Amino acid sequence: METVRVLVSAMSHMPLWSVWRDSGAAERHGIKLDIDVAEWTLNGREARRMQDRAELLRSGAYAFLSGLHHEPYTSRASGDKGFVYLAQAQNDWDDRLVVAAGITDPRQLEGGKVVVSSQAPCVVGNLREALRIAGARVEAIDFSGGDRPRSESFGWAIDAVESGAAVGAAVDLPFDNVARRRGLSVLELPPVPVIHNVTICSRIDWVDENRELTRSFLWSMVEAVHFFKTQPERVREILAANVAPAIGITQDEDIAYLQSAWAGLLNVKPYPHPLAIWNVYRLDVAKDPEASRIDPLEPWDLSLLRELDNAGIFEDLYAEPVRNPAVTALI
Repeated sequence: METVRVLVSAMSHMPLWSVWRDSGAAERHGIKLDIDVAEWTLNGREARRMQDRAELLRSGAYAFLSGLHHEPYTSRASGDKGFVYLAQAQNDWDDRLVVAAGITDPRQLEGGKVVVSSQAPCVVGNLREALRIAGARVEAIDFSGGDRPRSESFGWAIDAVESGAAVGAAVDLPFDNVARRRGLSVLELPPVPVIHNVTICSRIDWVDENRELTRSFLWSMVEAVHFFKTQPERVREILAANVAPAIGITQDEDIAYLQSAWAGLLNVKPYPHPLAIWNVYRLDVAKDPEASRIDPLEPWDLSLLRELDNAGIFEDLYAEPVRNPAVTALI
């Protein structure tokens, strides 16, 4: 059994990683997943800082990183071509906008405060874009509140809306379900294609030296997604044991909702959608104009995934022809 160390960028990625680790998908391919989550103390080890993720991957402390959606572009712009993306678990944004009861139009948020958990482009940037597409003047909205510890649940954000301190709050699944139960609303926003959550990032030199292990790792990812989609009861048991306590979820209906929502988001074939790549690239250029010298596809290597695809593993797993969740051509 080969131990593979993975650093996960946020607890919001852990629904898939917990199932991947605890469903047997990794073990069937001779892999034991050893997972840390940035800003969280797990396994008795010191918490890894979010800002150290790229260096930890570069140093060899981890074989894979879940996330790191911007650094490979900015690193390549500075001459470091060592990072590579290998697969993408979802291409649609899953953050939800909880709002005060009575708000039905994004334009009603103008002049108010919308609390966000992070000022990262892939969080507030995509929220701003979705609201802009929906017709809101985003320059008239105060996006703040990203100074809370990452180990806290989104209860504080829901509290802010409930108390009137904010008109809205961006939350992870399943906290939109929690908010509905407390009498708040969830504002429907235009779907935005994104490179989000579980993006498999590694180092090119490590992948070259461990090509068969990487291939097995990606194969186990495909089987973990299949398990997530086809074994809902067992997935809920894993989420209840590992994810729910960490994020402060206690209700069975929230665990069931989390499983169902993620099952609908996950790619059967973990390919990135070109519009999702374009969106994360566009957000990077807005953050660092130097990244505009890098082609959107440069950091991506899908050759191992394509080998698995050509070998027919998806047809072996699924009785019907497989198709990823639809991506709306709206960015």
